[in-house]
Amino acid sequence: AGNLWPAPVKATLYVIAMLYIFMGIAIVSDIFVGAIEVITSKKKSVTTFDKEKQETVVREVLVWNETVANLTLLALGSSAPEIMLATIEQVSRLGSTEVRDDLGTFTIVGSAAFNLLLITAVCVASVESPKVSSVEEYGVFILTAGWSLFAYLWLVIVLQWSSPGVVMIWEAFVTLGFFPMLVLSAYAQSQGWWLDKARGRKKVRIVGVNLPRGGVQDTR
Repeated sequence: AGNLWPAPVKATLYVIAMLYIFMGIAIVSDIFVGAIEVITSKKKSVTTFDKEKQETVVREVLVWNETVANLTLLALGSSAPEIMLATIEQVSRLGSTEVRDDLGTFTIVGSAAFNLLLITAVCVASVESPKVSSVEEYGVFILTAGWSLFAYLWLVIVLQWSSPGVVMIWEAFVTLGFFPMLVLSAYAQSQGWWLDKARGRKKVRIVGVNLPRGGVQDTR
């Protein structure tokens, strides 16, 4: 009976249904992301010995490393709709030999491009002049941006050269293996690749003194 309805009526119903679904996804995603933010904001007390002051210092630190939390839990929360869409589509096609476009795959790739380009542009444009907002972990930012560009290059290699038009099982596992490599390299970058610790140096942030750009001074 739905085929007998006029096209404008069907289009209106489709738009209403899409808006309803989008609102539901937005509500669930907000709750999910909010729960993850609560988890990643947990702190713990760490006791260290200050060699300069010769006393024990108790300070609070985040349980989760901020870089790791952003790349894992927060990324999972914001990408949950695309992941679920791709998973449901692939499960529904198990055993089928029909070749058709993958909506889930295109959704993930499009979402990644949207986050990389448009979200970055909005973050830059939202800073009112003459205020200046800088990236705190610039090295991590450059590293993750490089990994993002590499992801698109890897897709081209897989779909155009390695196995044109087909994704082999080993290519899927290699692609999956890139994610822990991304997290580990970003974590190492956020820790300065532990070079300061190996050299016996520490970073001290001094307030109220004119220092070189960055406001960080190395002390031995």
